[in-house]
Amino acid sequence: SIFLKNGFAAFHERFEKTLAYRNEEVSIFDGENLYKGTIESINMEGQLVLRLKDGGKKIFLSGDITL
Repeated sequence: SIFLKNGFAAFHERFEKTLAYRNEEVSIFDGENLYKGTIESINMEGQLVLRLKDGGKKIFLSGDITL
């Protein structure tokens, strides 16, 4: 398959173009902590990048997002 051969990189551009809630403020619960910030992008590993209110970034592989 394309994914097995090339990894997520083969799909990154498509995911970036269709990323829902980009630049929107959200809360993300990762099972332990609640983070608030703005959805920034999907990184090359397929993880969600959240820009935190203090200017830092937090990377998520999974979590519950609320608007």
